[in-house]
Amino acid sequence: MIILIDKITNKVVGVNSPATPLTISITVPDDFDLTKEIQEVDLEKPLIQKTDSEGNLLYKKPKFKTITIQRVVGQEETTEVTDKPVMETVQKTDIAGNPLYYEPIYEERLVRYEETTEVTDKPSYDYIVVGTDENGEPIYEQVQRVNENGEPLYLKPIYEKYIIDYVESTKKFDEDGTPLQPVLVQKQKLSVNGNPLYWKDIIEVEEQVIEDGYEEVPYEREVLEWETKEETITYTVPKEEIDPETGETITVYEEVQETKTVQVPKKYGEPYEPVMIDNLVTKTVTLKERPKEFTLEEVLIEKYKGLLEKELLADYILADCFLNEQDLDLTDPNHSANTGLALVQLLPYGQCKTKSITLEVPAKEFYLIEFDADEGVEIYLAGKKFTDNKVILTDNISTCTIKFVNTTDKPKMIRSYAIGY
Repeated sequence: MIILIDKITNKVVGVNSPATPLTISITVPDDFDLTKEIQEVDLEKPLIQKTDSEGNLLYKKPKFKTITIQRVVGQEETTEVTDKPVMETVQKTDIAGNPLYYEPIYEERLVRYEETTEVTDKPSYDYIVVGTDENGEPIYEQVQRVNENGEPLYLKPIYEKYIIDYVESTKKFDEDGTPLQPVLVQKQKLSVNGNPLYWKDIIEVEEQVIEDGYEEVPYEREVLEWETKEETITYTVPKEEIDPETGETITVYEEVQETKTVQVPKKYGEPYEPVMIDNLVTKTVTLKERPKEFTLEEVLIEKYKGLLEKELLADYILADCFLNEQDLDLTDPNHSANTGLALVQLLPYGQCKTKSITLEVPAKEFYLIEFDADEGVEIYLAGKKFTDNKVILTDNISTCTIKFVNTTDKPKMIRSYAIGY
């Protein structure tokens, strides 16, 4: 049977399913199985009310806290320096303090010509037909135009003034008497004492009580008001008397009534919400039924336990179901392998060895219980090759390294090993 393990989570993801680049396969006997108890939510009744250690039902009593809220409700002018100067619009003045205005600068531009009898250097002409040429085309002659009185007409240029710019001036009116626009500037406002003014925020402070989670309490409502009541309690007390017939001392019980003043609830608050939790039930599951409930560690413990039970000569086991880069001595000068997460691939005629492993007890006899690698890979312990699945040393050792050697000219994979001692 093949068990697939997720490389990242180390959890079982399937049994006898196709492997993927993100999974590692572990081979176990076909009759291999695991059982464990798990807790899961009861589907018929998923939620139950939580109780305290004494069995009292718990409720959510809201907790409150007071927070301070600040808000800007306005602004006021102050001489205290802030990052907001009070600006005002004022008319600019010259050095002498005279107010300034925008005086326009004009430019005259020719806009048209008008006919006039006033003599100018531009006569107004017309063109009249005085005949035709040899091709029959009309021949024109330029003649000066005249008015209805026969007076010759001339063209008089008409100019208009256009504003091309402005200059600051102390003049208040234009040439035609039109009031000029004042030169306005932004300037920081001053107090009556001549100090610069700034805007200061007017802050309104308000305290608010808000809900801040809850505490679990063993009562459903808060008592808002109590009242005083008198209760009469009846109980018996022992009393010794002499039996008139026998003269012996006997114990008799007499009834006693006692009135007490007690405080009882008169008014309750709103009921609290119950504290609800998952209704977990315990269920026994097997690896074959629910493989995803099991972890790599659980699978390996059971697997190696089974291997030790079969190997009567061994009490302890050295095992690695899938070698990782951190398991190997990468500083070994003879290291020749591709390594990574759950990956060890020996290069052609390459080798690698583990970091030093501390044994549970000193030992000198070691048995190769399981070795999963491509054909052509040999395994060594403490520098000695396993022969007939055994390594017998002269003396006990407390630590060891395990070496893997590729005896072929092709890359070879190592997947797992298990050594008993």
